[in-house]
Amino acid sequence: MLIVKLAFKNLFRNTRRTLLTLSAMSSATFLLMITLAINDGFLWSMILSSTDYFHAHIKITSLKYENKKEIHHTISDQIDPLFSKSKSIKAISARLSSNLLFSHQSQNKSYSTPAQLLGIQPKLESKITKLHTSLIQGSYLKNNNDIVLGKILAKTLKATIGDEIIVMGQGAYGSIASGLFKVSGIISTSNPMRDSRLALAHIKSVQDILGLENQAHYYSAVIHDVLSAKEISKSLQTLSKKYYIQSWRNILEQTSQALDFWIIGQIIILCIFYFAVILICVNTMTMSIMERKYEFASLRAIGLKKSMILKMISLEGMALSSLSALIGGFIGVSISFFLHSNPISLSFFSGTISWGETSFQPIIRAYPTYFNMLTPIIVMSLLGVLTTIYPTIKILSTPLNKLMGDR
Repeated sequence: MLIVKLAFKNLFRNTRRTLLTLSAMSSATFLLMITLAINDGFLWSMILSSTDYFHAHIKITSLKYENKKEIHHTISDQIDPLFSKSKSIKAISARLSSNLLFSHQSQNKSYSTPAQLLGIQPKLESKITKLHTSLIQGSYLKNNNDIVLGKILAKTLKATIGDEIIVMGQGAYGSIASGLFKVSGIISTSNPMRDSRLALAHIKSVQDILGLENQAHYYSAVIHDVLSAKEISKSLQTLSKKYYIQSWRNILEQTSQALDFWIIGQIIILCIFYFAVILICVNTMTMSIMERKYEFASLRAIGLKKSMILKMISLEGMALSSLSALIGGFIGVSISFFLHSNPISLSFFSGTISWGETSFQPIIRAYPTYFNMLTPIIVMSLLGVLTTIYPTIKILSTPLNKLMGDR
């Protein structure tokens, strides 16, 4: 009990030293916390930007379609219970796709261009992607003959809301595919490649055009844990040899590789940051203890055991580090949640960044998790105690005459 009283008395005896130590360690705590949260925010932004606007997390096709993408290599548009009842899958939808020639007559001129006609199930599709949120004009597939065009595709065809679009191409088994649609909406996914060659329609209408009644080319699904997509796709693959199942990491190989390199780079940066935090703690605690060498020499001179002095300093370090962790943690959590709800836009520096089939919004958003919120608090609490050991042992191992020699 005496050691506890002495420890806290020492903390309040020199408030300037205590406040400086608290400030340094609290700053290190909340800066580390914010760095981890923003790092995770960039990571999740990259993943969600790659998957949420078109590809989803898992793609399921027939083995034949994956080996050779023939238009008649299809699966049923009725979702297989293997997937619809899977606990790993959050939502799933069927898609039917074909590259066709799009034509539009405007002011006695004909405009044509090849593009992808994607047949979707609108209600289910809205649960797996954010295509419906990309609408900038008109409405989103209310009627069976409605079509939604990418912004650049609509500009190429000189088409606006209410115009008629003719599509032509090859149907199933050598048939001729042709159909007439009415433009109901225009989308902008912030990806020029996609906006220039994507058109959306009801899957039933696309089935009629291609001669593939009740058929789909693949299912797109989202799962609860996007980082486990590869493992989940493998586990689903073992349950059925009828389908070929890919995770977003297989579908978006370039993005996946870039993400892996980015993660490695961030790990290196975080290691450097952790090292800097350790140096701050070591320096702060060492200076705080070493300037009290005459005090500790006096305590030894009056007969206080070295083990008791070590306990007293450790208690001081524990109290300082715990309080620093709590103060820094409170500031860090508050800023992290603020940056999560109110991301900082960098659009005045750069517009949407497109790379391949992936687009990234130039924003700084924090992504608070239990790991990145608790780790800095635990690290700082431990460091506060551990960093007192070396300077304390150094002082206690120094003879009293040397400690008092400069007096």
